[in-house]
Amino acid sequence: MKFTTLIISYKSLNKLDECIKTIGEKKEILVIENSKDIQIKNEIEKKYKNCNVFLNNENLGYSAASNIGFRNIKNDYVLLINTDKVIHEQQISEIEKEIDALEG
Repeated sequence: MKFTTLIISYKSLNKLDECIKTIGEKKEILVIENSKDIQIKNEIEKKYKNCNVFLNNENLGYSAASNIGFRNIKNDYVLLINTDKVIHEQQISEIEKEIDALEG
């Protein structure tokens, strides 16, 4: 994987599901769920094997959740998006091309 997609969520299973679906099953995805809703974690991780969901005990806000995500990602590159975003395969290809160019 050239990059990890980091998604910050708060009790929005339907939007999260749609967002992940557009990214695809071959990309590494980390979701920081700003609630302790185990149903969201279980449903997403069962449906998408390329996706890990971390639960926070409370809504820590976007910035704190993002920092938690960044600390748990091993890749050098991160695509940070919201649950209401749709990512197209062409956009992912362009990101990968830019990373290739950076790495020479």
